Amino acid sequence: QAMSPIGLFPRHEGNPEYNLLEMQVMWVENEYGEAALRQGKYGLALKKFLAVEKHFNDFYDDLFDFHSYCLRKMTLRAYTAVLHSGETLQEHKHFQRAAQGAARTYLAAHDNPPEASQPQEPDYTKMTAAERKREKAKARKAAKRAADAKAEEEARQKQEAERKKAEEEKEEAAAAAAGDGKKKKSRNADRPIPVDDDPVGEKLLAKDHLTEALRLVKALVRHAPTNPDNLVLAYDTAVRRMKPLMALRSLFQSRPRSQGQDAPGAGAATGGGEAVDGGAVDQHTTMHPDVFLRTVYFATACDGAVTGGGRDVDLARAAVQAVSPPGKQALDEGLAKLLGGRSVGDFVRAYAAEPRTRESLTRCLAAAQAMLIIDSGASGKTAAADLVQTGGFQRRDVKVDVCATAHGLLRDEVQDAAAAEAWHAACSAKFPKSAAFGTPLKVSSAEDGAPAAEQP
Repeated sequence: QAMSPIGLFPRHEGNPEYNLLEMQVMWVENEYGEAALRQGKYGLALKKFLAVEKHFNDFYDDLFDFHSYCLRKMTLRAYTAVLHSGETLQEHKHFQRAAQGAARTYLAAHDNPPEASQPQEPDYTKMTAAERKREKAKARKAAKRAADAKAEEEARQKQEAERKKAEEEKEEAAAAAAGDGKKKKSRNADRPIPVDDDPVGEKLLAKDHLTEALRLVKALVRHAPTNPDNLVLAYDTAVRRMKPLMALRSLFQSRPRSQGQDAPGAGAATGGGEAVDGGAVDQHTTMHPDVFLRTVYFATACDGAVTGGGRDVDLARAAVQAVSPPGKQALDEGLAKLLGGRSVGDFVRAYAAEPRTRESLTRCLAAAQAMLIIDSGASGKTAAADLVQTGGFQRRDVKVDVCATAHGLLRDEVQDAAAAEAWHAACSAKFPKSAAFGTPLKVSSAEDGAPAAEQP
């Protein structure tokens, strides 16, 4: 829907999407890629994200054309600024956003491989003659519908191409009659739009997902090593590549830098430096929620006495179990420093009790998710529900997506229908035009049209 009004602003000749690509409108490509990723269209998302990466590669290549020009026409100060821009080009927010999106897309594609393209043929041997006849008739009808739909789509595309060609010829004729036909021809007739042989990104998606994700993560961490989002992606990629020491290194690099901790030195095997004061300093006050959750996943996976914990813990557990005995010893030592000498449960409870955690809905949500990992019983669910609800909308980070995640946690993991319904009603009153809360909760037992509950 958004591409329709956007298409009104570029040139009318040709495909509006190609015009946006040619003009390097990167914010549109990033938004388009993120929308495709949310819908599970991984190939299309990669198409848009990697187009932004190509723009920055073109920028870097174009800098070579300016070396001799700057030396001849500019001062050396301007030339050094050009050289510096080449070194910091990938620190730009559009590149960071696109590379992060592409890495997340590759990881999502790795976690959710596509199902078989051809449907499984039913087992006719276990059917009666009548059932066999009926199933075969259904299969023939389905094949005919698919063939008809494909033919209709091809005919529609051919008709659309003919219509556009007729409109272009009409416009050229009108321009020629107005006296500027030569100019029109010189600018547009000699610039045919190239045919895209991969319109939905199938070739990009066919590449090795983890190899491509690692390539993007290396570029992100190299140019923005303190960005917690980049380090979280580095952890996620390392765990899926069965590299637990690299995952632990990412967690160490994600620790807050304001506590005077040493740079990685003697702890290079585990990827982190020495803990401050032997690990006694509390680091929760500035820990990023995603970094905190990954730390809990990894620590839970390393604890052999704990089972379960969800998919993220299972991924980390598979990586930890594949490590050699010397590597396991390094993991245990590094994890003890990372947790400050505490158990996973004490680590989570200390984070949940922090005043700064209580001031942010995102941090409370991370603490609630971690609480359910270490205690899936009634007491853990009660503590998680309390973390989500206490403070209501007076906290920071009260956004539609965060509130939707909180609602899903109350409904599916805490399994408190009353709390989930009350939260949904309060969010509907706060975000009446949102897609997540703009309509009444259909699974609710309350009658439609009931007044919204008080804000939690």
